[in-house]
Amino acid sequence: LVGSEMCIRDRNETFITPFDREDINHLSATMDDVTDLINSCAKRIMLYSPKVMPEAATRLAMFVRESAGFLVQAIDELDILKKSTTKIKEYCEQLGVIEKKADDVYEHFLIDLFENETDAIEVIKLKDILHELERATDASEAVGKIIKTMIVKYS
Repeated sequence: LVGSEMCIRDRNETFITPFDREDINHLSATMDDVTDLINSCAKRIMLYSPKVMPEAATRLAMFVRESAGFLVQAIDELDILKKSTTKIKEYCEQLGVIEKKADDVYEHFLIDLFENETDAIEVIKLKDILHELERATDASEAVGKIIKTMIVKYS
């Protein structure tokens, strides 16, 4: 009985993951980058109090929100990674599509900002705020790339 109790205790203290701990750490750290960038953007809005938030900010925020939805769906599918990768791959591909759209919106925003905004302080504020949103879509795409690497490694 003592031996079986030790075996149960050892089993309860040992957690074997379906993925390497290194992959899990890389995935979670990059996901944390996404949330940190969203939080950073929110803080900048509160600290800077820009006069007007441009329409590009709303569009970028929607891209961040859309990316978050695909991240949730991809993560939810990881438990069946070895059975089917179709949905996960599609979610990861969508993260890349969104990131490219966000780049376009941000680049057009910068062109407009530098051509039309005459208040240098507002230029700095808005550029910084929107840059954080654009970086959040970059980080979301990076999570997708990590997941795609995991697909190759584990499926």
